[in-house]
Formats: sequence, C-alpha cells, structure tokens
Amino acid sequence: MPYDYKKRQQKIIAESKSIDPDYHDANFVFCRENGYPFIQNNILIRMNRLLQRTSIKKRPPLISSDIPISACSQAEVDLKTIMKRVGHDGPKTTLKI
Repeated sequence: MPYDYKKRQQKIIAESKSIDPDYHDANFVFCRENGYPFIQNNILIRMNRLLQRTSIKKRPPLISSDIPISACSQAEVDLKTIMKRVGHDGPKTTLKI
C-alpha cells in the first residue's frame, strides 16, 4: 500500500511540475498543488471539524499508562524510552506533558 501511494504521489508531482514550472519539490509527503507543505494550523482546524462529526473523543496521551509494567519496579524510566513510546521527536513536548 505505501508503494501505491508513493507511485501516485510521483505521478501527481510530475503533472504539477508540467503545469507549474515554479513547483517546489522538497519531497514532502503531504503538500499543496504548488509543492509547499500544508499550513499546520489549517490541518488542525480541519481535523477538529472532522472529530466533531464523529463519536471519537480527543484525549491527551497518557504517558504513565504507556510505560510497560516491567519498568514500574524500576526507580525511573529514561526520557528516550518514553519519547519513543508516545511518538515525540523532541524532549520538550514529553517533559511538558
């Protein structure tokens, strides 16, 4: 399936480049017709609208419940392990939560 998406994406990029010679090709996975990435706030607004139409409830990640039981007997779980488990790229977000 990922291969199919990548193949479709390459076709769209080729078509966009033929229409727009100023197409910004920075190899973004999700981008607008001109090659630039979507504005993050626009994606968040749309996602919130979609969530309102469903029964899905948005909740903050429960980092403490993501720690394996075997780690509970230890005094500490290292920050990298928690970041990896919850999918954070930087420590600031993890520490803030």
